[in-house]
Amino acid sequence: ERPALHDERKHKVMQAARAARQAAAGGGAGPSTTQHRVVDVHAHFLPKTWPDFAKRFGGDNWPWLRHTGDKPAGTYGYGRSCNAMLMVGDTEFRPVTAACWDVRERLRDLDSMGVGRQIISQTPLLFQWHRDAVTAAAVARDFNDLAAEMVQDPAAQGRLASLCQVPLQDVDMACSEVSRAKKTGHVGVQIGNHLGDRDLDDDELVAFLQHCAEEDFPVLVHPWEMSPMGPGNRTGDFMMGWTVGMPMETHLSITRMILGGAFDRLPESLRICFAHGGGAFPALLGRLDNAWRERSIARGKALRPPKEYMGRFYVDSAVFDYTVLTLLVETFGADRVMLGSDYPFPLGEQQIGHLVKTAPALSRRQREDILWRNAETCFGLAPQPTIEEQALAEELSVDLRLASRTPQQRATSPPAAAAATAAQAPTATGGTRPSAQYTSFLLPPSMRWIGSPRPVFEQRGFSTLSGQVTFAGGSAHIGMDQRLESSGRRVGNYIGGRCVWPGQGLPLVDPSTGRADGEVASSSAEDVAAAVQVAKDAVSEDSPWRRLSLDARCEALRRLADTLERALPDLAEAESRDTGKPYSLAKALDIPRSIANLRFFAGLAPHAGGAVHRLQGPLESLSYTSRKPVGVVGMVTPWNLPLYLFTWKLAPALVMGNSVVAKPSELTPTTASLLAEMCTSADIPPGVVNVVHGEGHVAGQALVSHPDVSAVSFTGGTATGAAVAALAALQFKKLSLELGGKNAAVVFDDCAFEDTVAGIVRSSFLNSGQICLCSSRILVQRGPNDAFYNRFVDAFVAAARGLVVGRPDASTTDMGPVVSQAHLNKIQAAVQAAQADGGQVLCGGRRPELASELGGFYFEPTVIAGLEGDSTLAQTEVFGPVVTVHPFHDEEEALRLPESTRH
Repeated sequence: ERPALHDERKHKVMQAARAARQAAAGGGAGPSTTQHRVVDVHAHFLPKTWPDFAKRFGGDNWPWLRHTGDKPAGTYGYGRSCNAMLMVGDTEFRPVTAACWDVRERLRDLDSMGVGRQIISQTPLLFQWHRDAVTAAAVARDFNDLAAEMVQDPAAQGRLASLCQVPLQDVDMACSEVSRAKKTGHVGVQIGNHLGDRDLDDDELVAFLQHCAEEDFPVLVHPWEMSPMGPGNRTGDFMMGWTVGMPMETHLSITRMILGGAFDRLPESLRICFAHGGGAFPALLGRLDNAWRERSIARGKALRPPKEYMGRFYVDSAVFDYTVLTLLVETFGADRVMLGSDYPFPLGEQQIGHLVKTAPALSRRQREDILWRNAETCFGLAPQPTIEEQALAEELSVDLRLASRTPQQRATSPPAAAAATAAQAPTATGGTRPSAQYTSFLLPPSMRWIGSPRPVFEQRGFSTLSGQVTFAGGSAHIGMDQRLESSGRRVGNYIGGRCVWPGQGLPLVDPSTGRADGEVASSSAEDVAAAVQVAKDAVSEDSPWRRLSLDARCEALRRLADTLERALPDLAEAESRDTGKPYSLAKALDIPRSIANLRFFAGLAPHAGGAVHRLQGPLESLSYTSRKPVGVVGMVTPWNLPLYLFTWKLAPALVMGNSVVAKPSELTPTTASLLAEMCTSADIPPGVVNVVHGEGHVAGQALVSHPDVSAVSFTGGTATGAAVAALAALQFKKLSLELGGKNAAVVFDDCAFEDTVAGIVRSSFLNSGQICLCSSRILVQRGPNDAFYNRFVDAFVAAARGLVVGRPDASTTDMGPVVSQAHLNKIQAAVQAAQADGGQVLCGGRRPELASELGGFYFEPTVIAGLEGDSTLAQTEVFGPVVTVHPFHDEEEALRLPESTRH
């Protein structure tokens, strides 16, 4: 009953949430139901009052707020008039508004602009780095405590977080204040971009940043004390200190950290963000990179070209221009840009997030990364639920979590305790992490879940190199025996814990260019037999793997998952290069799901016991099932989700004590070999996991038919699956087949229209339509006079046309190429056949201009209407970015049409 109950409750909860949002619209800073997920990481505050530092410490030119006296007319940010004057001694520095200190005023602004949370920091004027360190430390503590009070104000509703300030002129004192501020609830530290003539590559400032990395404490670098740029203060007029000085100061800071060798001295676990969009750095990066390559004097202390440091820091989005925002995303990647507004000052983004939300060049995923996902990752914020998620969680989470409890526990456990208990699971280091990604929005605000640091490779581009790869948390062997030149790569077999080249190779083709850039092993039947023998020996009665307990094997899977997690970005790059899918998709879906597969089966196996039955009567007895490993398992995996589907097969085989010989697709072999090598660092004995590459009719057939292979798991085409089944049947092997399909999406005229259009576009064209779950037939209810059908088709076609087909490594790409020339030919032939059957191509149906520029196997997202349900295309799985749309009248027809194919 649970799925039906869930859907009914979800529908009611969504309706209630929408009603609450509509009722709250325009109502000021209302209850938490008005929250959105957007996070603004660059916003300032000023306390309404603070101690009289001049009286306390002596000296002059102290900052203070003057609330009385004449105030200038006009507005000074977000439509607000001046409420006080920020003074420096007797000099007026800046008019400020009540939003600087009034939490309710601030939240009214955030609600009106759809901002859920804001990270506040002091204006750099308050740093006081020109004074002695003891005085500056006392000032920092006062302002940090005032910031904490503002964040903890009940009126803030938990929607504010704060960055501390530190007395950076004394690194020891600064480190001490970081440790204190972290304990009092601050989520990071804000520093200026230099300290007098000392830049961020200064040894003492690098030591401070090292301390922040060790404390797991993010850093926001804000420009201050802008350079006059030569004699006469050339930036002193026309606000050029802000419009020119700030961008140049930020550019200088990033450049000094790169060329001064700071990033090479700092751990990659350091999370650092530069405010104001990185200043002029993106526009001048090409110049820096060219100089580094051409002139040794321009290299400074940097070990790599400047472009290879883009993954080391974040920037905010305070750039005020679509073109510049696009440049940021193209330079740094959408996963390295965070929303920043400079609120509440008059030159901040007056509609926070509007630039990102409306930027035409950004995909939905990129907008989400910039608007909240990156901030949650960088600053360790618990993911904030949307209104619907919040309401649905409150309605459904309790009985979902109580389902695993005893009746007594269900009756006595309060909902809040149940949610908090389920939301946390201990980690190996004693911390906490979400128990599952699907319920991560239920995490309490205090929980910090930061992804593992990316590995340090010898070069930025992925290659299969030999040797040890060093991570912040350990090391893993992740290279091939052959070190290749940049002109090509070679992926060999992995047998018995070492890389083996069989002597023959097949070309390895880059789908984005259509050119061969390496080779993969082409194994013979003899090569496969050698791998099977090694796997058989690895599970003999006295082998280390067979002697391990179930718990120990589960722990080995968890170690393997941890190893994959540390290498996630580079595995994603390898997957993207092999398959042609966007790097962003591989990083967000393929590799995380692969890691989740290993952890899932490690958690499931201890509870997957056999059945027990008691026989009654004169011959009373106890019957039970005992599960034991079958021996060697052969696996044939496909090219569309290479690592994801390999781990889905590998994990249950390993956890039950079997050994494995896998034959990945020869089109996408890299991550399978890398995973096999990573097994070494997870203490899985050599020979337990083996990988052989080659063609299906040679290596695949030899594996499936080998007499020592006791079980076979195959994912691929239906015709090939039938042949595999026939071979396995001759020897009564255990067999698992995952074959073709022709999935239908059924759209009724009372659907949530925009959500449905977006959801079906995703389900149709994700991974260029190359997923067995992709919708390839869209069945749409006609509605009166076909009005709904026409409306839906128009919206669906417009959304499909809006998808960006591009290079896999481009941050703006929604859809990359298909996997091979042969598969592209199949897709083109299917479209031509559909047109011959009377189909009307509403969009796509051809290769984009990009294909003629780069080569590669690109094909536009294609929507075809006008076909009968029994036409070839409506009946045949294309496995590409091609869908057909068909109208239907009522529920009876909607139930009949999806079942009209042989699938």
